Amino acid sequence: MPPPDWVVKRVLLGPAALRKAAARQAADERERWMLRQSSEVRRSFVHEVLEQGVNEEAWMLLQPDEVRHSYAAEVLGHQP
Repeated sequence: MPPPDWVVKRVLLGPAALRKAAARQAADERERWMLRQSSEVRRSFVHEVLEQGVNEEAWMLLQPDEVRHSYAAEVLGHQP
């Protein structure tokens, strides 16, 4: 069972030490990737996906090239 959204928000928006600890425990590469992103990307994810209910894939498609390429390389293993 995944953690409640309020816990996810608190970790994503929390201090670096909390995010690093969470990343070490995360079983999912997507979670580890998100925890390593800039505060701007994490805030956008929390606001749009967790709070407004935007589809996670749609949110990703609307991100800057740098973010999308990072996801493709680090999570999907796609090298251009």
